[in-house]
Amino acid sequence: MMKMIGILITGHGNFASGILSSLKMIVSEPEHVIGVDFTEEDSTDLLKKRMLEMIPRLGTEILILTDLQGGTPYNTSVILKTELKEFRIEVLAGCNLPMLITAVFGRNHLSLAELAKQVTDSGKDNIKQFIYQSADHNKEIESDEGI
Repeated sequence: MMKMIGILITGHGNFASGILSSLKMIVSEPEHVIGVDFTEEDSTDLLKKRMLEMIPRLGTEILILTDLQGGTPYNTSVILKTELKEFRIEVLAGCNLPMLITAVFGRNHLSLAELAKQVTDSGKDNIKQFIYQSADHNKEIESDEGI
């Protein structure tokens, strides 16, 4: 059996603690999932220090989910991936709740690379736009025999 992949969430403001709060409502309290917020009063060095404190608690394989590519939490995650050779780390940006849920449920039966791919696909697949169509509009479509 594969070891459980650890999950670290980080982002601007209270992104990490906020999305973890949502996750806990759906999945209760998942093991080896930690959030590190990056608030206005934090420096990049402090964020890196906090992440360095959390990473060993998650095991040797870690999926880091960040809010925004190119932002400080993402850039710090990428730096840690390159510096921490004793860990296998994948970094994804654009984290949304479906991605996090997919990560939690997929991490026990996928490799880290497979999990990163599945989580990325889940994030893309779950972006939807609701298009309102009135009842009259639907009747027009149904009655039009040319379509």
